[in-house]
Amino acid sequence: MDIEGALVGNFVRPGFCGSASHSIGPLRLGLRGRIMSGWGALRTTYWELRVAAAKGAPLAEVWARFGDQAQTVAGRAPEHLSLLIDLVRKKCGDQDPANVAILDHGCGSGLTMLVMAALGFTNIYGVDIGGDLSALNRICRKVFGHDSDRFRVYDGDALPLPDASIDIVLSQQVLEHVRPAVLESYYREESRVLKQTGIAYHQVPHRLVPYESHTRTWFLHYLPRPIFIALLQLIRSDVPVIESHLYLRWPWRHKKLVRRFIGPYRDLTLDRLKMIRKFETYDGPRGLRRLINRTIDLPVIGGALSAAIIWFVQIDTVTVKQGGPYTKAQ
Repeated sequence: MDIEGALVGNFVRPGFCGSASHSIGPLRLGLRGRIMSGWGALRTTYWELRVAAAKGAPLAEVWARFGDQAQTVAGRAPEHLSLLIDLVRKKCGDQDPANVAILDHGCGSGLTMLVMAALGFTNIYGVDIGGDLSALNRICRKVFGHDSDRFRVYDGDALPLPDASIDIVLSQQVLEHVRPAVLESYYREESRVLKQTGIAYHQVPHRLVPYESHTRTWFLHYLPRPIFIALLQLIRSDVPVIESHLYLRWPWRHKKLVRRFIGPYRDLTLDRLKMIRKFETYDGPRGLRRLINRTIDLPVIGGALSAAIIWFVQIDTVTVKQGGPYTKAQ
């Protein structure tokens, strides 16, 4: 899930989500785009592209501008995207990037996939449980020449893709919005559609992170869920939405499920933290994030402190698919 959307089904959309990767709407982009050179300009052009596609207007000029901007910012994009780009390029190796199939599992606005397409990875797919994805599909047809829909609304359970059809699946800040009833299906379906030795990249907020960005509160989510919800009712008016769309879990829950359904994982959380040197795209408490950066950079003790710190920030894992497709029967 990335830039825009509405509150629907399993996943929470902006206005409710507080992280930089979800919650930037077109009005905010007007201001922040002027503040943030490069990435902000790219996001502004993205909205122009979406509007043009929705209106059926010509796309060549705005896509060329978007593509140039994506190439320019690729090396200094926000850390969540920089890490993804690095993983995809390593997975691609010497093969044609247009042959690498990438799925965004909870794609939101589709910005991440369009950036990857601008970098040559045009074999893109995206699914979400709601929203109008028609503009994204028009871009895929007119710009990349795809003859079928690449962005689809689905039921939150069974992915509308064949077995072993995807090289890379990504899920960025989505799993905390997946309903408990379909949580195992989320991982099982990723395993099913991944090719053998395909990779899954997950970025997961969780209960140990002290600052809860969706509700913009500190530590309340450490409490049992009924108490957490009750206290939120004292300070917020949107609690019914929060209660039905936010399912924070312990970090070891994700690691257990990804290992069970997909394969062994590597924890990339510290790698991501070390990438964060600029804070223009970060919506959380920037002072705390700067303190974390200084701490992990400390000589001698920085390594030991880092081993503790990574449990209290959102986790990043990359998993290599092992075994055959996972089916519901298993």
